[in-house]
Amino acid sequence: MAEDNGGRPGYHSPDPTDTYLRDENNPLQRELWRVFETKDGTAYVIPRPDALGLKYGLCDDEDDDSLPFGELSELALEYGLCNETISDPSIINSMDPTDALQLTNYFHRQLIFEVTSDDMVGPFAPDNDILAACATIESPAPETTQYCSAVEDKCNEDGVCIDIAVLPSPVAVKELVPALNALYGVILPSEHAHCDPDQWGSTFGCPVAKCAEPPEGCQYDQAFYVLNDLRDCCAALCYATDSLGNECITSVGDLALMASGGARWRQMGGLFLLVTSMLMGLRL
Repeated sequence: MAEDNGGRPGYHSPDPTDTYLRDENNPLQRELWRVFETKDGTAYVIPRPDALGLKYGLCDDEDDDSLPFGELSELALEYGLCNETISDPSIINSMDPTDALQLTNYFHRQLIFEVTSDDMVGPFAPDNDILAACATIESPAPETTQYCSAVEDKCNEDGVCIDIAVLPSPVAVKELVPALNALYGVILPSEHAHCDPDQWGSTFGCPVAKCAEPPEGCQYDQAFYVLNDLRDCCAALCYATDSLGNECITSVGDLALMASGGARWRQMGGLFLLVTSMLMGLRL
């Protein structure tokens, strides 16, 4: 998947003095955004996370000028991730290593590969990920086979690569996007997107609910874990099933938070949004 130094052939070769800081808390199967510590003790991220604070909701709430996610939002502002363009690259390329890992962990939790408006793969996927995804596609379209071969031909057996752009057709993109999501182990949004709490964990702490008595013949399932809107793996609120395993309709009462630390839930338009002033379990 990657060289021991975190480099990716044909895309990025770190300096011999750079140290690849693998995110041991990344819930995905691969790392897209990789953190490298330089000899001066600062860190940079590849691909550079330009405007990812905007893309993934870390920046100011337009309605009340608040920071949606406390400390994490403050880091996004500090390193310029809430700007459409980077005016001073030295800031984003000289991050505190712990801050960089904290931010990239959040970005990986939000990661979903999609077909962009101009029929490209978004976010950008390096060639090694493209080739790994290509190998998983059963009965690919001729356009996909042609594109995968062109990407593979960019590098020879010695790892020497030609710096040339090879663009996929819309047909290839439509086949590559689900393959990349599967390769990374991305859990796509759904009403009950199952997750493993040991693998995925929780960034912001999980809510608990005061639930009404379950319907007759039903019981609450405390071990049914799903990804919530914040992409945290939490027990489904007031989730009950009957003897056949079918879901029963229940109601959710007041919400509380399992963890302390200044986190709170607020209701907006019938949805509950967590606003937190601390992160839990991400500082390595």
